[in-house]
Amino acid sequence: MKTLYYSSRLVCTLFFFLGCSIGLSAQNDYISNSRIINEDRIDDLNGDCGILLISKHKDLVIYPVKTEKKDFQIKVDGKREDGLYEYRVIFDKDATRNPKLEISREGNVYKTEFTSVIKPDFLIAYLIEEVTNPIRMDDQTQPSDFVTDEKLAEIEFTTSIKDLQIACPIELQAKIEQKVNPSDENIHITSVIIPVATLEAGKNKMELAQKEYKDWFAKLENDENAAAEDTNWEKLEELEQKQDAAEMAYSELTNLEVYADLTNRLSINIGDLKGKMKKCYAVLELVKTDTVIVDPYDAKITEGNRLFGIRKYKDAKEIFALAKNEQGANETQRRAAQTSINLCDTCIFYDEQAGTALREVIRIRKTGGTQQEAYQYVNGAIEFIQKLYHLNPSVFYSERIDRLERQLEKQPLFIMFTCVEWKTLQEGKALQGLEIWAYKGKQRPLSSAYNSDRKFRKMLDKQTADFELIGITDEKGVVELEFNRAQLPAGIFFRPQNDGKTKIEYRNMQDVMLQAEGDFTHRQVRMKMYTKN
Repeated sequence: MKTLYYSSRLVCTLFFFLGCSIGLSAQNDYISNSRIINEDRIDDLNGDCGILLISKHKDLVIYPVKTEKKDFQIKVDGKREDGLYEYRVIFDKDATRNPKLEISREGNVYKTEFTSVIKPDFLIAYLIEEVTNPIRMDDQTQPSDFVTDEKLAEIEFTTSIKDLQIACPIELQAKIEQKVNPSDENIHITSVIIPVATLEAGKNKMELAQKEYKDWFAKLENDENAAAEDTNWEKLEELEQKQDAAEMAYSELTNLEVYADLTNRLSINIGDLKGKMKKCYAVLELVKTDTVIVDPYDAKITEGNRLFGIRKYKDAKEIFALAKNEQGANETQRRAAQTSINLCDTCIFYDEQAGTALREVIRIRKTGGTQQEAYQYVNGAIEFIQKLYHLNPSVFYSERIDRLERQLEKQPLFIMFTCVEWKTLQEGKALQGLEIWAYKGKQRPLSSAYNSDRKFRKMLDKQTADFELIGITDEKGVVELEFNRAQLPAGIFFRPQNDGKTKIEYRNMQDVMLQAEGDFTHRQVRMKMYTKN
């Protein structure tokens, strides 16, 4: 029998997977969140809404508060070229438009939380970081607070922090005044005086650009002669760029940031300010204290969620069971706890199966066996870890999937795509003649760059080296493609050949691999592509 010594590195990696424990070092800094408007982006979310979390930490534990599991998904997009990690939290468009997130790091008792206003096919961006001196704001505006001049509005900050800074865009033309509270020299008051005309001008410019784009788009949809002229589509692209620029300019114009040395940055949106309005905020230093939860059921659920986030599924299950049996829990709470228990059972099963598969690889290495046998078990481990990733997304799992998949790089990979129409609630016909393009670019393409066939062609012309046509579907909407595991594309474009009723779709390769079903050499993906009726 052929001895299996294809890579001692693989066996060392497997021992690491099986034997490593998570070191939870003492952490002295608070985790915090800050809005970063310049990282907001359009994304193809099929009408759903999203929050983008950016952090230098790869061990974030993300918990959408009071949102059912079926109404959200967390996608760990991995490490960017600048060393930061991206996490996308996608919410069902019909579930909520103002979700609340709680975020912590593995093994850290501190957490940060915020509520955001989200919109379809768009990601609202936040920076998640640890800071030495965390701060927060309290709105202390009273009905009696106002400005006498109807052309002005005011934001007032009261704080004991000596070096507090207020960042205002130059275009706002705001005036900043600072003084010490006459009754307490340790209290500093900073006033930002804002001419409301600059806010109104920015809003009017944005709304005009939106109307121009909307009207021209409607003209091309309803006038076949106009739609036949390339120059009209070029004008639409110019109007869209003008609209995007006006929206971004208004977002930046209406955002103030508050910060000091070694603190997080707090954001205030001032888009709702009118003449004579005054808002007052107290900026406070956070005192590091342990969170106290009075309700026994909530305390247990919170602890169970924390343990689940750091993959201690058996411990989490025990805590959820205690919550379920809590004397004061109502029927709805008991059902929720049981759902969490069931989820833990599923994760425990897949975790044990992954461990069994990896131990088999080690056994084969010690006793002698074929390379093909080892590959089968490695692939099995990948399958189970992918299941865990779906249930509890984290960089911990995605990195292990990547490491194991590198052991299979020399093995063939065939993926069969079946592409069909998706008409809101049901499948339509098979999509024949649909082009499959491999995308090899470094930057994730924006959905606005391919939301029409014309734009897609333009992108092809500009980035020819980043694209390769690798297949076309047959009359059944099927195409089977062979990939080099060592040189997988960044993603795949699905481009329909029709009258524009079916949207061009993009899937990054990580999502494709996670969605694909089958064994480690032959996999299948069913692509449902949105099609207008």
